[in-house]
Amino acid sequence: MYAMRQVTVLLAFATSVAAAEPLQPRKAKLHYSGRWDFADPSRPWCAWEGSSFFAKFKGTGISVTLQCDRSVYLRVIVDGDHFGSRKINLESGHRKYQLATDLDLAQHTIEVVKETYSGRGRLHLHNVEVVDGDLVPVGKEAPRLRLQFYGDSNLAGYSLEHEKNKGGAKYSGCHFTFAGIASRMLDGEHQNISVSGATILGGQNSLMSFFDRMDYYEAQPTWQFERFPADICVVNIGANDITRRSKTEIKRNYQSLLRKLRQAHPKAHIVLM
Repeated sequence: MYAMRQVTVLLAFATSVAAAEPLQPRKAKLHYSGRWDFADPSRPWCAWEGSSFFAKFKGTGISVTLQCDRSVYLRVIVDGDHFGSRKINLESGHRKYQLATDLDLAQHTIEVVKETYSGRGRLHLHNVEVVDGDLVPVGKEAPRLRLQFYGDSNLAGYSLEHEKNKGGAKYSGCHFTFAGIASRMLDGEHQNISVSGATILGGQNSLMSFFDRMDYYEAQPTWQFERFPADICVVNIGANDITRRSKTEIKRNYQSLLRKLRQAHPKAHIVLM
């Protein structure tokens, strides 16, 4: 069982006198997972839930400067303690966040996961700052498996944290969906391209229209699939089509979707749910 750890998460409006010089992402020793755009390496951004960055550092605390278009939720995991991790709400704008404080002066890890996709919430990373120390080269090995998930509310984590299916980003999050849990159990990395209410085909909310996007709300830029050659592709879609389309139409649309996904993932084992 993981040891419980109290991690202080707060807005930091002042820089600690013991903090190292802030490092821009292109100079920081970070590992990125999910769909990230590095067109501007000084402030890479992601939009999809499940996208994350991981760092090793030696020090007593760590902060990051982030910019988000609208309110978004993150999960902060210190030293691999998923059970004791914290979920925090970022306000829109450009702000500095103290993610962890009062740690032992030793080597630590931190993973920051974008929990929600809603609200046109692109997340930009501007810099990283360690208190009483510095970043350590990550040196992560290639994942044992690369898993690609596509789906609707089940995978998007809609109301995951409310037993009575209450909506809203406050109760949503992808880290503890079966996509996140299965990937960690399999020692893999994953992408989670899922939207509540998604359908197979037809309209902006159809998986066919957004499976290749960097941002659900924008047609451009599109994702380059060769950057993440998936070993397994899990498709959890169709529940929202039942009351809208006939059985024949659903089958036809599903076949069209699968042809597109096979082109995008030519070597993946595809699992349909």
